[in-house]
Amino acid sequence: MMNAVVKPYHEMCLNSSELIVPRDTYQRALHPARVARIAKEFDERVANEPKISFRDGHYYVMDGQNTIAARKFLNGGDDLQIRCKVYFNMTEQEEALLFAQQTGISERLSAGQKLRALIFAGRNLGGQTVNKLCQKIVDIQNECFSIQIPHTANVPQFIAHGKPTQRGKALIGNDGFKF
Repeated sequence: MMNAVVKPYHEMCLNSSELIVPRDTYQRALHPARVARIAKEFDERVANEPKISFRDGHYYVMDGQNTIAARKFLNGGDDLQIRCKVYFNMTEQEEALLFAQQTGISERLSAGQKLRALIFAGRNLGGQTVNKLCQKIVDIQNECFSIQIPHTANVPQFIAHGKPTQRGKALIGNDGFKF
């Protein structure tokens, strides 16, 4: 029998009009360019729930203010219901500590990590997309991995055993993927 995982929060739907961002203490300023980038690529299926602290009768945003703003932007600027992770009985100092601890851990996928995941997912990658990702790898590492994948089911095996080569170009053919 599995032990139940005890979460330190409750998942709740809150109206965005109820959410307060404590920018005068520990929270960063809202970044309109980041909000626009999030809105452009927004997908509710992979979006993280904002982390909220219920303190003194109010809901304070500890993490996720840019995503909240993007959701609101996509809703025509109107407030909306948002599923949140709501923490209770925290002091403002504990909120700040949680904010500081979680912010430094997040990391964007590298171009290679993203390419690997997209291939494994069986995503139809047009030549331009693959070339762009490969070029990022080339620019960053000045080398590419030579990978020939006859069947997508074997993608992890081929990617794990890729061989470094000099600059490469992404190609897609009926018989698989090579760059």
